[in-house]
Amino acid sequence: AITIEKVADVEKTVEVIVTKATPIVEILPMASTITYGDTLADSTLTNGKVVYEKGSDIVIEGTFAWENATVAPKVSDSNQTTYKVTFIPKDTDLYEAITTEVTVTVEKKEITANISNASKTFGTTNPTFEFTVSDEVFVGNDSKTDLNITLSTEATQTSKVGTYAITGSANAENYNVTFTNGTLIDQKF
Repeated sequence: AITIEKVADVEKTVEVIVTKATPIVEILPMASTITYGDTLADSTLTNGKVVYEKGSDIVIEGTFAWENATVAPKVSDSNQTTYKVTFIPKDTDLYEAITTEVTVTVEKKEITANISNASKTFGTTNPTFEFTVSDEVFVGNDSKTDLNITLSTEATQTSKVGTYAITGSANAENYNVTFTNGTLIDQKF
């Protein structure tokens, strides 16, 4: 038989340093669609999944937030440019915040161009057609020239006297332009 004798009581303080865990983004959050002129703050981040480590079943609770929510992407950035988002864990004592990148869909802003009516005398060339757009609908320093609008009519210098529609087309990067047609009155001398 073995006999164990008590030699001495030993008491020692040991300092244990526990560092925060750095979780992993398993599924990127999805950014809701915004319209040109909106900022990232207008896009909601949903459905992301953060776990303790790769392959882990331990899901870390928290929220995703845009790192720079004041950025206003253009349509050309849509699903191309990545923007930083930060995952902020609910338990900040145990887990580090982490950053990743996502894209956002940016749709064109709707705008209406009102084509002005015009008139001309039979046998003359068509006048220069004009349109109006409310200045309040533009984003930032954008203006009518950013709409790349072409106005046209079927009337020519030798068209019969009568009325003709003035129509428009646009090639705008950030705007979806609809038109209110104008009328050209081709009258006798």
